[in-house]
Amino acid sequence: MEKVIYTIYNKGDKSEISKTILDKISCNGSSAGRQIISAFTEDKTVVDFHFQRHSTCTSNILDFIRGDLLHIPADVCPKKFRQEMEFWGIPENEIATCCLTKYQSFLDDEKTFRVLQRDENERHARKERINVLSKGKGWKAIQAKMWQVMEYPSTSVMAKIFMVFSNLIVLLSLFILVASTSPMFYESLTEGEWEEYLNEIEKEKYGWKEAGSFNETIIDLLPDLTSRVECLDYLELITIVYFTIEIICRIVFFPLTWKDFFNFFIVVDAVSLIVMYVDMIANGVDEREKYEDTFVEAIKSLQIIRVMRLFRLLKHVSSFRILVFTIRASLKDLLLMLLCLLTAVLIFSSLAFFTRDPAFTSIPQASWWAIVTLTTVGYGDIVPKTLPARLVASACAVIGVCMLAILIPSLVNNFMLFNSQLNVMQQKKKTKNEAFLENSVLPVNKKI
Repeated sequence: MEKVIYTIYNKGDKSEISKTILDKISCNGSSAGRQIISAFTEDKTVVDFHFQRHSTCTSNILDFIRGDLLHIPADVCPKKFRQEMEFWGIPENEIATCCLTKYQSFLDDEKTFRVLQRDENERHARKERINVLSKGKGWKAIQAKMWQVMEYPSTSVMAKIFMVFSNLIVLLSLFILVASTSPMFYESLTEGEWEEYLNEIEKEKYGWKEAGSFNETIIDLLPDLTSRVECLDYLELITIVYFTIEIICRIVFFPLTWKDFFNFFIVVDAVSLIVMYVDMIANGVDEREKYEDTFVEAIKSLQIIRVMRLFRLLKHVSSFRILVFTIRASLKDLLLMLLCLLTAVLIFSSLAFFTRDPAFTSIPQASWWAIVTLTTVGYGDIVPKTLPARLVASACAVIGVCMLAILIPSLVNNFMLFNSQLNVMQQKKKTKNEAFLENSVLPVNKKI
């Protein structure tokens, strides 16, 4: 019986295959297999099959079906090669080891890009929905226009002015927080403030009643107390009023569903405002709160959240969004780095302690030294004296440098990857908008 040779033509390329190879293709349930079966259904004697697929990819895949290793062509996008594999019914795990790393890296990047693409699309879609609502009529249109002013600086001059003013208030709030911790912005209590601070028993104790007035003798007897300069109180009141009005306006003029309203910035603003009101109410209820440390200080310490308002200055900067995506995409790397650091700290702190060096009095103290050494900070507050301890310290320093050199570049690579991808997305969007504007403008001199 004569052996039948089948021929596959693909964009001018000719490949001859045996009946066994043809059966492998036609029986794997792939699109190529269905096309071959369809050709046999029409003509039982057919020996030529025509495809319009990628030439290099098809050639490599046919070589694999014949028994060779499956390699990804160097000049082909892995995504395109995956499409060809799906067409010919080849599973991904059949890729040769030398090319699998490249393919797996592509899959990881694609997964990460999908997250970036989804978030950017949602952000753009939300902006477009608000833009559509602003062109309508009624209360929704008013809400959308006001929200554009508060949230999207690029939409109008008024929005830019609001952004600048809002950022100045944020900076003022942060200045007040910082200045409130500096002795430069504190002064001795005035007579009226002492009158406010001292109760009747204390006034009698310090001889206030007998003296009948505030004098130098009484000052020497009074405790050493200071109060914040009055101008900071007025400035803080201005920031409280502004942030209150702003958050009320955001609630009133938000045009979309409430699930889109809550985000990190809203939570930071709300918590910061609550802390500022608690501080103001505590000072109003008990005047002594302004001059001494009490349990309310624990609540006041939450004002550190006000520092988070700095992110409001950055939320419209694309590099800041890239940094957030980088951290999200690099969580596994960060956890690995934390685990490596913890392991190294425990090992080197234990070794340092058991060298019996007088500088290490306990393992917790040695752990602080190990963290400082591994991260290459080196405060110098704890210095080993003996030879064994110095050998341990040398190994600790070298391991720390190697660990950071290995793990940190992955974060940098992710950041650069996101940055390039976001630039491409923004360029495509810009080109699309320019093309839309060009097509929407009618020719002036066109004769009808």
